[in-house]
Amino acid sequence: MKWLKQHRVMNVLVLTVYFCMQVFLHLPASGVADALKQRMGLGAYNLWIAIVFLFLLSVCFLFFLLKFNKGIFARNVIVLAAVCILIIVVFKSLLVVNVEMIHFLQYAILALLLLPLIRNYRETYAASVVLGCMDEAYQYIVLNPDFPYFDFNDTLLNAFGALLGLSFIAPFLRQYSIDFLREIRLYKSPGLYLFSGVLLLGITGILFNIMSLYPSSGNDPVLFTLNRQPFHTEFWTALYHGRSYHVLSPLEGYVFLLLPWGAMLLYDRLEARSKKRRLCSVLAQNP
Repeated sequence: MKWLKQHRVMNVLVLTVYFCMQVFLHLPASGVADALKQRMGLGAYNLWIAIVFLFLLSVCFLFFLLKFNKGIFARNVIVLAAVCILIIVVFKSLLVVNVEMIHFLQYAILALLLLPLIRNYRETYAASVVLGCMDEAYQYIVLNPDFPYFDFNDTLLNAFGALLGLSFIAPFLRQYSIDFLREIRLYKSPGLYLFSGVLLLGITGILFNIMSLYPSSGNDPVLFTLNRQPFHTEFWTALYHGRSYHVLSPLEGYVFLLLPWGAMLLYDRLEARSKKRRLCSVLAQNP
């Protein structure tokens, strides 16, 4: 992290290459996953992926409990536990096949590459959401032009992956660096303007008949429709072997992407206070 912070050009280069590989290698990666699924069978395929993912998640959490057992890191352990619980809830309610858990790893790494450039948890999360939406928009418009809806499920998986990466790295930064993070005032927050702007554009577009969330049955055409199929009235969509999942509506997707940003606003303030206390402690020890 410190090396990336000191070499910003290299940081941008690595981030750009990583994100482009993530977006443009989607089809080859999907082909490999489909081949494995056909070879192993859907049941075994889902089972083994779930076992590996939950094992890695458990190892990360146990690592925290063993390494950071002091009171100063209690907040980080609580945050990581909360994120792990949210990921398990998402796993049970939003995933079609378990291989989609790769979103968590992909965007955990992406957030860690963004953090040395932005140096703020809240705004790093917001930037990860933007890149995640760009990724899903590319798939929706270019790769899958017949897909029935914009996949807010995957967008939320991307966002929670970023949360996982940030919650994992936080105690390391607290222990080994005092000046790594910077405080960004709320009125200067790009994330605030991002979420507010998206909401304003959406409301304006709908009011002036420029866009719609779902196909309209009326005679007035719109320039852009976010979903290609009508509103799905059932909460659960049945899949296979009794497995069901929920398709997030645009409003649900927006709210669930916004809530972690609001939570991280509080977390950043707590981190800023902790940083000030540590600086005072260092100055007191070295007058």
